[in-house]
Amino acid sequence: MTLRISPVRSAFLMAMTLFPAVASAEFKGGDPLVEASGNWTDLLDGGGSFAYQKSRLEFRVARPVKENVAAHLWLPNRGSTTQDWYLQVDTHLDTPKLRDGGIALLSLAVGNSRKSAADQVCLISSARARRNGISKSAVLVNTYPGHESHKSIRSADTTLRLHFDSAAKTLTGSWNAGEGWKYAPPVNIADWKMKSSDEFAAVLTAASIGPSGKGLEIASGVAYYKNFKTGKATPDIAVEQPAGGDLTDDAAKISFGTVGIRSGKMTKTFVIRNTGTARLQGLQMFCNGPDAADFTFTAPARNILPPGESVTFKVAFAPETAGTRNAALHIASNDKNEAIFDIALTGLGVDP
Repeated sequence: MTLRISPVRSAFLMAMTLFPAVASAEFKGGDPLVEASGNWTDLLDGGGSFAYQKSRLEFRVARPVKENVAAHLWLPNRGSTTQDWYLQVDTHLDTPKLRDGGIALLSLAVGNSRKSAADQVCLISSARARRNGISKSAVLVNTYPGHESHKSIRSADTTLRLHFDSAAKTLTGSWNAGEGWKYAPPVNIADWKMKSSDEFAAVLTAASIGPSGKGLEIASGVAYYKNFKTGKATPDIAVEQPAGGDLTDDAAKISFGTVGIRSGKMTKTFVIRNTGTARLQGLQMFCNGPDAADFTFTAPARNILPPGESVTFKVAFAPETAGTRNAALHIASNDKNEAIFDIALTGLGVDP
């Protein structure tokens, strides 16, 4: 599904030309977007507008024209090109009354704040479109010049996120529509040729685009933002067993069932996934407990995972003694919140 989003890009570029002078800093802070604050300024009202209503920032179109846009600029600081950071916001986009060929979207955008950087923009959007009588919804990641990827979604509520890897010079879009974090392929922005004095800026942009000169009316409650956050990019370890089955640190308990002593073996495959915004690294594993000798594991093939990537490892239970056998598996990483991920292991050894 290809969606025309030139109005959103235009809104961002206009915001950059009007960007006020602020102190250089890494992105840091946030705003619940439940009422007007000093963190934002409206820079563009192109047939659409933003309004705080019912503890959210709503996008509305009262008198629609073919292309309706609005831009809301984050003021407190700019993002550094030498720091790893993320931007995140919750969006709600109900199915508006779309005519065939119509599009409605909410976007989180970032770009080079240098006024001459006309095409140095990346945005992630929650979008709904109608084509040939069929309504579709998707998350779009567009980076200028020349990159677009999209993924179909079903939920009206989607958290959008952009994150920057300063070493790799990549921007990555990720989103959560109620099924865990999903990631678009990282986009290399080396061709932006950003200077050390350049900085990124963040903008919320929204648009509705109507077919054949007809606009789309966006009423209160149909499209809105909440919970804007920004700060240092961090890794986030997730462990699954089986694949897709999230485990909880220090509460997970995996049973290997009943296995014959000295002759049987039960093996289970685990997944380590990085659901964060920075590289997960330093992966190390060890096993202890009263019956640790009955449980063995294979180390992951990689100990560094970029955001969105995963690796598997296996744990085998081969009891030497009859009865209930217990141990604990520990996974160390650079995730500060879960520096050691603990999983209880248990199994029953029986005479064959």
